[in-house]
This record gives sequence, C-alpha cells and structure tokens, in this order.
Amino acid sequence: MRLLILIISVWSYSVFADCYVVGDFKGHSAFQDEGFGLSKDGISSQKFILELDGENSSVSPSDLSCFQVGLGTLFCVYVGQNKESTVEIWTVYPDDNKVTYSKSRNGFGILNSASMFVGNIKGRCD
Repeated sequence: MRLLILIISVWSYSVFADCYVVGDFKGHSAFQDEGFGLSKDGISSQKFILELDGENSSVSPSDLSCFQVGLGTLFCVYVGQNKESTVEIWTVYPDDNKVTYSKSRNGFGILNSASMFVGNIKGRCD
C-alpha cells in the first residue's frame, strides 16, 4: 500500500510540471574558513531555471542531480569521488513571486559552507 501511495505521489508531481526563471537572491552565508560566522551574501546577476517535473526535475545552470519532493520544492545533490558533497533545496512560492534557496557544502576545504537566500520569481519558462 505504501508503495502505491509513493508511486501515485511521484506521478502526480510530474503531471503538474512547472518551470520558473528565478534570480535577485539575497541572504546569508557561513564559510568554514571564516569560522562559520554569518555574513550577508547574495547572487544578484545570475538567473536560474527551475524545472519541477518529478524525477526529471532540474536546475540550470547546475551539475547537481535534482528531484521534486513537493509541489514547489526541489532537492538537488552532488557526491564526488572523495565523498565531498553539495546539497541544495529550492522552493518556489508563486503566489508571492518568491523563491528560497539553501545550499550546504562539505569536503571542499575553504569552500565548505552553508547558505540561505530569498529571491524573486522573474517569470515562467516559455
């Protein structure tokens, strides 16, 4: 029964495929080489395309593997040969024209970090 519910859930997300162009991110980051102290951060000039389509979901540009975990949420991961990892969570809020983006990196030395940003939905994909 649980398997049937899981299959229906994944299928239902792909039925409602959606695509957004997002950008103007502002928030905070904490880097290991700075003692993980919070500092203001942002991604002002980069735009991303979020395609929410079940297991065929993607973020562009990105080399992470993504899958949809909710109606408006993507979970993206990368694990390297040396067990370094990156985990991202993207969540869109179309009624508010907002998107949240969080990222955690480990195993990258001075690039080990955690970040959380709020951005704007700039439009929908054509």
